[in-house]
Amino acid sequence: MCCGNKRAQLSQTIQASQVHEPGERTSLQHQPERDSPVYFQYIGKTGLTVMGPMTRKFYRFDSPGAVVEVDPKDRRALAVVSALRPVRK
Repeated sequence: MCCGNKRAQLSQTIQASQVHEPGERTSLQHQPERDSPVYFQYIGKTGLTVMGPMTRKFYRFDSPGAVVEVDPKDRRALAVVSALRPVRK
């Protein structure tokens, strides 16, 4: 037996929650952390090259302690790399 109209109601609720008023700011319209430069330091033992999944850019950390500027779009992905740590420059 079907769950009645609950699936249709849930779909309508999700769609309604995604509608924004014309003057309303969304998280995609204003994200200052995405505009700021981001830097990562390599804390491994040799060197490391990482490709940012959002920009497809390659970031090369030549040696331990190397600091590289990273596109803010790739920040989250590089933050999970255990040999990298975010730093301020």
